[in-house]
Amino acid sequence: MKFKQQNLLYALLIFTSTLFLLFTGCERDDICDTANVSITPRLIITFQDFTDNSLRKNAAGIQVSLASDSERIVTGIERFDSIVIPLNINEDSVRYEFKINASSTDTTIIRTDTLELSYKRTNEFVSKACGFRTVFSELSINNTTDTEMFDESTNWIQNIFIENSTINDETNAHVRIFH
Repeated sequence: MKFKQQNLLYALLIFTSTLFLLFTGCERDDICDTANVSITPRLIITFQDFTDNSLRKNAAGIQVSLASDSERIVTGIERFDSIVIPLNINEDSVRYEFKINASSTDTTIIRTDTLELSYKRTNEFVSKACGFRTVFSELSINNTTDTEMFDESTNWIQNIFIENSTINDETNAHVRIFH
């Protein structure tokens, strides 16, 4: 009888230990659900009509590329009134070349403006699975084209308005470019 009680006690101990290890040893899957979690936001730019500020205006054949190495961020798209571009998470500024009518065979209508976007970066912890995201604040934009800023005979961009200088989501436009 003592042998049966001892075996029953050992079986109960093994069963309890196994249950304990199963429930405490399992770890929740660490999957970053980007649909429901904020990630590093990109800059949203809308294009507006210079003569009537309330109207959006397509930027025909818009092409956006990094000024440093011509890596295209937005390629020659014909009908866009807004674009989304990334900011540099490793530096406090980035320079982009904005080219309009880029796909045209008539080189006289192709115009390029170089914009330098400056900002402050703040890293925020999102979760163990997602890591960190970068939030950008104090956005400022300078037209660094060699010609006089907003000269309509050489530049296609006539004015720039920063709608929101803090880029922490992708729900609304941050910048309006008038042309």
